[in-house]
Amino acid sequence: MPAVLHDRSHVIRCPWCAGDLRLADESLPLVPRDHFDFWAASEIGAIIATASQCQRTINWDPHLAFRAICDAHRLTPGAFARAIGTGKLTTWCWLQGKARPSLPSALRVYHRFGLSLAAHLTGKQPLPDGPPSPRQGEIHLRSRRRARAIDWESIRRELFAELQRPISEAPTLLAVSRRLDLARRTLRVHASELCAQIAQRHRQRVRLEADQRAALLSAELRAALKAFRSRRKDPTWRELAAAIGRPNLFNSTYARRILFDAKQLP
Repeated sequence: MPAVLHDRSHVIRCPWCAGDLRLADESLPLVPRDHFDFWAASEIGAIIATASQCQRTINWDPHLAFRAICDAHRLTPGAFARAIGTGKLTTWCWLQGKARPSLPSALRVYHRFGLSLAAHLTGKQPLPDGPPSPRQGEIHLRSRRRARAIDWESIRRELFAELQRPISEAPTLLAVSRRLDLARRTLRVHASELCAQIAQRHRQRVRLEADQRAALLSAELRAALKAFRSRRKDPTWRELAAAIGRPNLFNSTYARRILFDAKQLP
């Protein structure tokens, strides 16, 4: 599930020890803090503060944001990786959308280039005039895919229509799934029998086409053998291949097997 920030989040309590974050504990050792620590705290605070006022869902695509930064500063992926101090493979995965940076990594990137992550996530939104809406504000850091309503009755009719095609035009299940814009495993779950029949018909088509090619090659070889026998000559493989216009034909065992069968026929 994507992260959800709302006004009921316990931002004043530590999630580990439940201590009040507003009270300083002098017994804790002091950790040196730099400008980035205060800047990151300000950014996260701005995101949480805006979440209670945001009345719309906000989607953030880090690969688009990082590409925009590279374009603005004219940086190659390698230069971008060196600038933010990460590996080239990690940066490439971020820019291609194959991986998403963690919140600390995203904050480091924006701090390095003097940008505001909170402003990019929430934008400049005016405060509401009236009391806040009872609707819970949400910030989705991962893009949401819209749910698709699928009419399985019409899908089954489409699959059944594929079974009515001639065997010479039987498509693969992959081609059918792409035409219907559905994954094959989804089709197998909801229409397993029809999918099995479509796959079986395509296998029959492949075997039929292979038999037709074998019969055509056998007929050509028999005709060439007949022409050589009329001259009382036993041809070599190279001569047979040249006679039917297929050089290097007998490099495969498939053609040699068909030649053996053709010689057995009268």
